[in-house]
Amino acid sequence: MTESPAALLELGASLLALAGAFFYFASGVALLRLGDVYARLHAPTKAATLGAVLLALAALLHGVATGAEVWQKELVIGAFLLVTAPVSAPLLARAARLRPARREGRPPGSCPPVD
Repeated sequence: MTESPAALLELGASLLALAGAFFYFASGVALLRLGDVYARLHAPTKAATLGAVLLALAALLHGVATGAEVWQKELVIGAFLLVTAPVSAPLLARAARLRPARREGRPPGSCPPVD
């Protein structure tokens, strides 16, 4: 019952892809369920980043298992996501803080309720 290394890499890629899809789904649900803009920042910057990195790792493992020469792109994509997503969260929070929400009769930083 010995498995080939390529089959084990494919299994690992499949598990990483499932975990990445789960985190993307959880991010979407959180984006719909959370109330204000500051709470909504956690969904795209935390869970979606983890989901994207897991999917990039799954693609990397799949590329290594199949012998493709393009697996370096997935490595660069994962590194880029790890660098840019945490930087965007404070910028989005600052933009929400500076946005004039009082003219709509809401407290600063709040979003309209989701139906």
